[in-house]
Amino acid sequence: MKALPPKNPRAFTLLELLIVMVLVAIMAAVSYNGIIGARDHSRLNSSTDVVIGMIQTARNHALSDMQFEVAGTCNADYYYVSFDDLPAITVEAYLADCGGSAYQQELASEEIMEEIGLEITLEDGSTYTIPEGVPPSNTPLLNYTPPLAETGWDEEITITLSTENGLLTKTIIVYPVSGLPELVTSSD
Repeated sequence: MKALPPKNPRAFTLLELLIVMVLVAIMAAVSYNGIIGARDHSRLNSSTDVVIGMIQTARNHALSDMQFEVAGTCNADYYYVSFDDLPAITVEAYLADCGGSAYQQELASEEIMEEIGLEITLEDGSTYTIPEGVPPSNTPLLNYTPPLAETGWDEEITITLSTENGLLTKTIIVYPVSGLPELVTSSD
């Protein structure tokens, strides 16, 4: 009787396949959380840039003191940032008396990510979650008067942006003297 030659294994065993599948599943679960975190971080950064950019745009328009052709040539009484239609943030000009009527002229509009929450806090502690709680006022909160871009408020305005889960936040303070937005805290 002849002896059988030793087997030359050319396939994986079921146990080896199961171990590899478990390792792949663990790596996928770990990387998924990282991908979601990176996505949220990117959305928050993008939305923060939009808010800061819109505030600077309103201030720059006030410094330029443009003239508008609406009902004759008119100058704006003030330029302001509107949060009324989130996720869209707009910069508008208010013309109180232009040919006997008042006009609002939209100058710029950008959108923040819908998953980002926005909250405005005044120095007196009043907090408004936008868009549900737009601050009650006849004059918009963040407004600049031409030609020197004087601010229409006398206390710091804090704008906090956060992700849906609240794990990531960014805080912007707009100072009444300069009207410039400053990113002061970030929980990255």
